[in-house]
Amino acid sequence: MKKLVKIKLINWHLYNDTEIDVNNNTCICGENGSGKSTLIDALHFVLSGGTCKFNTAANERNDRNVESYVRGKLGYENKEYLRNDDVITHVALEFFDDESNTYSVVGTVIYYSRGSKLEKHFYAIDNATIVSSCYVSKSSSPVLISELESNYKSLNKELSEFKGTVEQVKYSILSFLGLDKKDAEKYLDLLPKALAFKPIANINNFVFDYLLPERSLSLDNMKENVRNYSNLENLIERENLRLSSLTPLVDLANSFTIDNNKKTILTNLLNEFSLDTYLKRRDALEKDNSSLDLNIKELENTFNSLNEKKEELIKERTGIITNIVRFPGGSGTAKHYGIKDSAINKLRENNYGWVDWSATDGDGGYIANATLAWNNLKNTINEDIEVILFHDYNNI
Repeated sequence: MKKLVKIKLINWHLYNDTEIDVNNNTCICGENGSGKSTLIDALHFVLSGGTCKFNTAANERNDRNVESYVRGKLGYENKEYLRNDDVITHVALEFFDDESNTYSVVGTVIYYSRGSKLEKHFYAIDNATIVSSCYVSKSSSPVLISELESNYKSLNKELSEFKGTVEQVKYSILSFLGLDKKDAEKYLDLLPKALAFKPIANINNFVFDYLLPERSLSLDNMKENVRNYSNLENLIERENLRLSSLTPLVDLANSFTIDNNKKTILTNLLNEFSLDTYLKRRDALEKDNSSLDLNIKELENTFNSLNEKKEELIKERTGIITNIVRFPGGSGTAKHYGIKDSAINKLRENNYGWVDWSATDGDGGYIANATLAWNNLKNTINEDIEVILFHDYNNI
């Protein structure tokens, strides 16, 4: 927080060149006309950016303004003003920030020239204190703002002048002192009340003037607010009824959402399990098929190997190469093992012939005599080459 620690006044009413140290709570006392309200008005003028209404408590009939303060209006018949020539006035306020442990200066330079308007300049100097020698020339005359800026610049301090409209300057000063616009407005509203010299004789006036913000009261506005409040209550009641009627629908929607979520989960699980089962069955079938292919291949190799051994045995004992094959147990058996077609193709590649017999001819059953056997033989002769297979011929 920034605290006021020093005030410097040059050519401000009766103060020709005065510095006043301020230490926390400071009491300003003196006789009437000694300059108490003049000092307070100087503070108010700087902090408000020159927009304040000066205090008239010390003399209600005296209209104070900036020119009267700058020229030092006395009101005597023989001497109306203390300063009749061109005047340069300084009001500088030095602040200390106990949080950053730094000093700063906020002030104004006012130039009065006979026949011309007052020139008012407001400025701030950060990280600086009031240096008395910067405010006067070598001849001890007050300096213009350009000279003041140059003097502080020689001390490596930067003077910044507030530019813009009167309102912009006012809020810029208070912003420099750490107040946002909302707090600044409240500050500017309370400041003239706090600086007033009128004695506090009525507690109600004190509360309303110092503690409560000033607001106008309109009976029409109050009536309108009551009507709006009543309409709002009715509206809330209707909306609550509508809301209560929608509650079952909300519950139903929530229930549907839950059921639908469950359905989605179950469907996903079912799809996952079905796919998993299918993949497992497919893998098992592929494994069985691979195993069956291996078994068929082994059977083919075994059949070919046995056939070669059979031919070698016949040739060894008879000297004849037959090149004729009969499937063991008949081609029906071979067919059931799934090797008939591949075996026949293999035999054809090696120039083998093959023969078969059918149990439907009765040659696989019990035959009691040679006549029956001969009849069966005659009934089957229909090819250029016949092969007669005798089962247990010694018994015929």
